[in-house]
Amino acid sequence: MQSDMKPHENTLKPDIGQAQESLPTNSKPTTNEDNKVQKSVPKDTLAVYQQQDSKNQKASTSEGLPLNDQKENNSKSIKEVQITTEHNKEFSEQKSKKEAFKEPIPNEKPGKSSQQENVVLKQDKIQDNKTTQKEEVKDKPQVKTSKSNVPLKKKSSDKQQSTKHKKDDNIKSQKLSSTSDSKSTNQEKKHDDKNHKEDTLKEMKLRYLKNDQTEPKDCYDYYVQGYKRNSIYKIKPYGLGKQMQVYCDMKDGGWTLIQKRSDGTTKFFREWAEYKNGFGGLYGEHWLGNDYIHYLTNQDNYKLRIELTNWEKTKKFAEYDVFRIDDEQEGYKLTISGYTGDAGDGMAKHNGHKFSTKNVDNDKVVKEFGGSCANRFSGAWWYYKCYMSNLNGLYYRNGQIPPKMFDGITWKPWTGSNYSLRSVEMKIRPYLAKDK
Repeated sequence: MQSDMKPHENTLKPDIGQAQESLPTNSKPTTNEDNKVQKSVPKDTLAVYQQQDSKNQKASTSEGLPLNDQKENNSKSIKEVQITTEHNKEFSEQKSKKEAFKEPIPNEKPGKSSQQENVVLKQDKIQDNKTTQKEEVKDKPQVKTSKSNVPLKKKSSDKQQSTKHKKDDNIKSQKLSSTSDSKSTNQEKKHDDKNHKEDTLKEMKLRYLKNDQTEPKDCYDYYVQGYKRNSIYKIKPYGLGKQMQVYCDMKDGGWTLIQKRSDGTTKFFREWAEYKNGFGGLYGEHWLGNDYIHYLTNQDNYKLRIELTNWEKTKKFAEYDVFRIDDEQEGYKLTISGYTGDAGDGMAKHNGHKFSTKNVDNDKVVKEFGGSCANRFSGAWWYYKCYMSNLNGLYYRNGQIPPKMFDGITWKPWTGSNYSLRSVEMKIRPYLAKDK
């Protein structure tokens, strides 16, 4: 074996070209790729690596490697050299770019060229990041995610919270605007009511004047003179031409009573003439009389106060700034407006209607209720079709009205039509009257 290896040692030369010429015929021919690799390698580096390859060839031949394997190792080493040189070139180019780009001084404005270079470098970085991200996405396996596994986005939650806040703010602003609007509307209504009252009072011309009369015309005149005791007083309404007796409520400010219900001792289901002239006792239950009420309410502008008490002794009231009735020829037609109180407005629908009794029918009913509200509901009142109040109805103890009768002393806005009140007082005094 030693004698066979010696000729090979003598034939090997450090030159790669000679080694290629001395290869046997069964060795692989050189390819175009090998030639390209050899041409792309620089001469200086190629000389260094040729010396190394010659040494490696000697070592390999001494160890018994065939020439074909040596050729493959040589081509591999040349390719590695090419790759390293390419990496070195890229590294040097990147370094030259970095050196060319200088960071601007904090207080110094960069020029146009530096800004353009910054934009170029940022775009390169963004492109590199995009390519790396795409490669990572390709390498990663695709995983199907369900809606439950997907985490909620903070942006959407923030948007929802902002929309909620906006809605709350809108609601608050709407509430504030509604409250302000309601206040303004209430003030406007009060102002309109005052104007309406003044207009109605101006339009309502007084039919009966004072002339040279010196006697008190109502209970309020006595109250102004200093009388404070509740009792029966003599008054002389303007135009009546004679004195009459009335019950005066002085403790509450000089009110003249026109009706009183308290114990059911007086019958109120009566005819026209009795309601015209009045009936009952002034200290107890009574109706003052439509003629007297007419004279009283047409000598000055009067207000009406209605005080109601149920069987549980709860008291409520309804007060009207305008109250007047016409004479008998007009059917004692009612004019009433300007409600205030806590009992509810039980007189507004009766405004403008004539008085009716069981023998004189002035209501608007034709066929319903037998054609007469007074007969159907056992009273006498300013009925229309038929009532919101029926204060001259039948007196029922404990407020219990028989089923489907609805003919008691009723005030629908408070107790409904199937409950009879315990006591009622209707009283009047001038609109401009004041309590002392």
